[in-house]
Amino acid sequence: MMIYVLEFLLLFSGICCGVLSIGRLQDESSEKFAAWAAAAGFAGLLCFFNNSGKSAAVTAAALLAVILVISKFLYHLDWKLLLCCGCSYLSVLLLTDVLSYLILCRYFSVPLVYWLVFLLLCRVPFYFALFASHRFQECISNFSNYYTSIYGTPAVAFCGISILLHMAFAGRPLDTLTIVTIVMLSALFLRIVLAYSHIKYQREKELLDTIEMQKELLEQNYAAVNKAYSQNAKLFHDFHRHLEVIHQMADRYHAPELSQYIDSIISPVQNISSMVWTGSQTVDYIINSRYEKAKNAGIRMEMNIEYPYNTNIKSNDLCTILSNLLDNALEAAAIQSRKTSPDTCSINLTIRRIQNILVIKLENSSPEPKYTSDGELVTVKKENEPMLHGWGMKNIEAAVQKYDGILQTAYADHIFQTTITMCFEGIEMDSPES
Repeated sequence: MMIYVLEFLLLFSGICCGVLSIGRLQDESSEKFAAWAAAAGFAGLLCFFNNSGKSAAVTAAALLAVILVISKFLYHLDWKLLLCCGCSYLSVLLLTDVLSYLILCRYFSVPLVYWLVFLLLCRVPFYFALFASHRFQECISNFSNYYTSIYGTPAVAFCGISILLHMAFAGRPLDTLTIVTIVMLSALFLRIVLAYSHIKYQREKELLDTIEMQKELLEQNYAAVNKAYSQNAKLFHDFHRHLEVIHQMADRYHAPELSQYIDSIISPVQNISSMVWTGSQTVDYIINSRYEKAKNAGIRMEMNIEYPYNTNIKSNDLCTILSNLLDNALEAAAIQSRKTSPDTCSINLTIRRIQNILVIKLENSSPEPKYTSDGELVTVKKENEPMLHGWGMKNIEAAVQKYDGILQTAYADHIFQTTITMCFEGIEMDSPES
């Protein structure tokens, strides 16, 4: 009679905790009484079924079926998710049972009733840890996101452990059971490693997809902002001119308060109108950053730019051409300003398209350059500071030649002029939504 009571308690606790652990997927707590009542009824039936001469593997399968049916009735979850959680839970439970049975009953010949008492005592802290651990809740939540592709692993583990349970209670030799246990645990370990690797791969793939989506959103946002600024660039520029005219009229008609007000608002308008928005991030960054450098150095820089951003000209080639050109111009203008005055030095950049030809023209103040016998520019050093008309120009030539382009230079009246023409092909681009 004692054995029947212990079996009932073990089956009851196993069913009840299995159902409640599945319920934690939905954070269900209002159905506990229903789960306990159903678990008690099915535990009595399984206890009678287990003592009617049926094998332990059949009893384990019946126990799984009971947990799945009750959980489906209470929580209405997907069958694959129920199978995945139920098999995982019972695999851990039954593996503990069979290993403790082999060690205590088969190896040390402990009476069956003491083994049942040992199991009952061991399950109390196990169940407490199962439901009190927040880490367990996180594992269940993460595990449930990938059950459609890995539910086979806990199902295979349950089948293997059920067979081992049947062999243990059928009285197979202990040596045979030891070998089967080692083989089964090794296979189970490999299967779990594969499932974990799959979950890790899925997470990394989701992370990459999220990063790619964020990148696309950032590009779309930049394109939208760029379109808005480019559409208003001419308006800002013209508004700046209109303010200058109004300022002159205010001075003419002796309206000092109006002049002061115009002076207070003209500065931010000048800053906005000086920004370049071409549609190409590379072009925008290089030109605007060099404009700031020229402004800080007291060098006047004027720009007249109409850049066709939907071309096959690569960003790295544009970076090479424009950055080297403007850095050369800034360095040369700075050297010339030390000889004359910063007010007399300037940089003029023009970018235009003529059908499928891109024209880049740069004029900057510069001391007279020197050439080799082959007609190449020679780097001129002044106080250990090189003018960047050396390797920079060679890099520009290499980038220009990729697009069947031509680079020409000229010098007159302290002005160094560089003209670049490149052929390009238009490419289709989705117009950004405004």
